Amino acid sequence: MKRITDPIHRKLDSIEASLGANTSTEVTLRDLLQRIEAALVVRDPGTAKSMEAYDGLRRQVARSAKDHHLHLMTLVSLSDAIDSGASIDDIRRLIADHVDRMSLERHDDPAVSPEWFSGPTAGEDDHEIVRAAWVERTTSGPVLVRPGEVVAAPENSAAAR
Repeated sequence: MKRITDPIHRKLDSIEASLGANTSTEVTLRDLLQRIEAALVVRDPGTAKSMEAYDGLRRQVARSAKDHHLHLMTLVSLSDAIDSGASIDDIRRLIADHVDRMSLERHDDPAVSPEWFSGPTAGEDDHEIVRAAWVERTTSGPVLVRPGEVVAAPENSAAAR
């Protein structure tokens, strides 16, 4: 589909080529162009681009309401389990079920995906994982929900090995 701003995009491409990649000017111009496109979508809701944008927004709002309800039900089920005197193992299983239902994965190995962790390089052997990384599985690939944290292992624990 042809956009009104296509000629501007082509001009930006030529400016980008002459300035080099990742310049602040390019970022600013692209940001301004996105704002102009958004203004055009809002100003003229009868265009195909506007209808597509509004449909996407409608779907996102509907999904948000569904996700909100799912989170509330998760909290209710955890509260019910605690109130009924469930063991810590039962609560862990319940949490594992909820985590799986929400397509979340816990990652404890920074060597697998070092970009999901802050701290020493993943290739270093002398590190300690302070916090696991949490990643959501999506159809377009994994999305980092919360980065993990790695710290250098204390010297005495490295010597004990």
